[in-house]
Amino acid sequence: MVLKLSMIVMALQRYGLAAGDAVLCKVASLLSRQVGSENIYREGGDEFIVLLLLMSEQDFLEAKKAIQRKLSETKECVIAVGFAYTEDMMQINETITLADNKMYKDEAEYYRIHDWRKRS
Repeated sequence: MVLKLSMIVMALQRYGLAAGDAVLCKVASLLSRQVGSENIYREGGDEFIVLLLLMSEQDFLEAKKAIQRKLSETKECVIAVGFAYTEDMMQINETITLADNKMYKDEAEYYRIHDWRKRS
């Protein structure tokens, strides 16, 4: 399983860098409790990648559901996510790219709905 996520951090925009860092730490801690810190990699900025290898598709679906539920409880930010599954480890780069594309699509949908330019 590959999970890519990017935070749309309102705390950073409203309260500054320290608040943004606190949100990053909170999300990393949440992910760590869900999947173990050994499976989480910070890709830079506000993006993380989670690699859960050698799991069945059923386990993937259950893990996806549990992670989505926990991430939705985060009030400090909105998190764009992209999940992808493969059983073929030779396809891991393609699977990461697929998860990445899904994450950016999720983020674009958020901004389409919550476009700050529409506010008066």
